[in-house]
Amino acid sequence: MKNLGFDNLIRNEERALPICAGELRALHFPVAARENYLSTDREEIAARQEMFRDLLAHPELVDLLVTIRENASHLSEMVRKSGLFHDISQEELLYSFRELLLYTDTVGLIAEKGDPLSGKLCSARLKAFFVRGKEIVGTKEFENVKGWIEGLESKLRTIKSLTLGVNLNAQLQAEEIGIVSINDQPFRGSTKFERIFKDKSKFDGYTVLAPLGIRDGGITAQNALRIDQVFYGGMNDIVRRSMMNVKRHFSEEMQKGIFSLCALSDDLAFLLSGARFVQKLAEAGLPLTFPEFGGADVIKRLYDPLLLDKISKSDIVPSDVSFDDEKRSYILTGPNSGGKSVYMQSIGVAYLLFQFGLPVPASSAKMRPFDSIVTHFVEGTVQSTESRLANETARLKDSLSRLHGRALLLLDETFSGTNAYDALLLAEALMRYIEKKGVCALYITHLHELTESVLRDGEKYRHVKLLSAKIEGQKRTYEIVPYTGGHISSDFAKDVVVENGLGFLFEENG
Repeated sequence: MKNLGFDNLIRNEERALPICAGELRALHFPVAARENYLSTDREEIAARQEMFRDLLAHPELVDLLVTIRENASHLSEMVRKSGLFHDISQEELLYSFRELLLYTDTVGLIAEKGDPLSGKLCSARLKAFFVRGKEIVGTKEFENVKGWIEGLESKLRTIKSLTLGVNLNAQLQAEEIGIVSINDQPFRGSTKFERIFKDKSKFDGYTVLAPLGIRDGGITAQNALRIDQVFYGGMNDIVRRSMMNVKRHFSEEMQKGIFSLCALSDDLAFLLSGARFVQKLAEAGLPLTFPEFGGADVIKRLYDPLLLDKISKSDIVPSDVSFDDEKRSYILTGPNSGGKSVYMQSIGVAYLLFQFGLPVPASSAKMRPFDSIVTHFVEGTVQSTESRLANETARLKDSLSRLHGRALLLLDETFSGTNAYDALLLAEALMRYIEKKGVCALYITHLHELTESVLRDGEKYRHVKLLSAKIEGQKRTYEIVPYTGGHISSDFAKDVVVENGLGFLFEENG
């Protein structure tokens, strides 16, 4: 018997990126995705890029996958309720039948709608998915199950009456009652005159000789309930026997097929979530690019896609990013609210999108996968028994412990819980550790003394480059550029305070 199932669309068994869900939350990652879908494998990333290209180019493909995903989700629920192909109870019978019905309908949809789409697609995996649907529909096993379902459905739709058989004992008492036949015609009532003078030789089997449970007002509610219980109990026995007969012949392969379609639900949810996100950016007229694989990382005009929900498209300011063997770590300084955290956010989101197989928000990009991506942001919660510095140190230790292989470390305002002298001492030690570890890093800090230390002792920080939030005159531009020297004015801190409602602190007394 041939396999009646599908292969996964997303493959991540061997080289998944071991990132924790905390990084996705910290970076406010905009796509609903399981963290183990991140990949370090170039072939896997390239295969997903092909799928997302197709999703962006063919809206009808998105609509079809939405329907398939909804069906797969409903099928998973039915499998849970039906007892997973074990002995069927009366409550589980309907779900078990609907499993087969929904599975065969969905595979039929994949074969019917996917066939004309396949010729337009560039993704080998999506093509194989639709070809597989067509192959399954063409198997004898599938045809047999589909035919049985359609036959049973047809019979259930046309049932108009049942013929009951009653076995009597010697005293003409009913000993056993059962369903003799299922009929596609209703029984007909008769008058007393007809029953007295009816020609018994012409009895047609559908005329009632003696109605049971009928009063002037019709069947009572109590009798109706009892009749329904008998009817559905008998029907369940009939359908159950038929269902179990089918499952004896098809259970193993049908299980594989149904379970494989259920397993696709998460893959399809990820693809559709990613497609909706990038489509939103495309419709807003923002640039998107599928990164090429290069020997160095160079991202041109990168922007934070999350800003689209906060400001207008015209106010989004892009910047450039690069990581190579010569300059792999960056210290970023600049005025308050100058775009530093947004820049860091855009880098983290870009690499996550890239390693999920999605396009990145930039005009062009050459990128290499990271083996680990780790964030360390200032958090507002400190346990009452700890100092702020102790809490931050513990979290930083955990962050550094998760660096391995080719790693990206994103640090925002570390050691802010101590005085400037000690913070500088600790920051210098951290940068020397990063240099020795050989990781790619972006370190945001307000410690201008750290930039002076790097400039003064360049040999200790050979792979470190300085960046700054660009200022034109006395205005923040929100663009991140190479640091050109000079002291960062502190006047901008006052600007931020005033903009957020504390301007009265600077008013003259009296």
